[in-house]
Amino acid sequence: MKTASITHTKNHLSKLIDEVRNGEQVIILDRDVPVARLVPIAESWSGDEHLHALARSGVATMPESKPDAEAFLHRSKPAIPADQSAVETLVRERRESR
Repeated sequence: MKTASITHTKNHLSKLIDEVRNGEQVIILDRDVPVARLVPIAESWSGDEHLHALARSGVATMPESKPDAEAFLHRSKPAIPADQSAVETLVRERRESR
């Protein structure tokens, strides 16, 4: 297993990532103390599996349906009165919804 200082890691990150892609593990050292490990991601890893693991642990909530990108991009913009800033409008709306 290879080790690298933080400075070396910052200066040679691309090279270290290439080594990790080839199966190498790299321990990152801060003043000779191990603080992190660069390891290859398993071939079977996918974002969906990670999201499901987060949902099982209660950290995330799974969506009930697929997002509608078209509807999101064409949604109506909230009306912001000319005499208020966007932040003031947001604060007012949050207070009114309580």
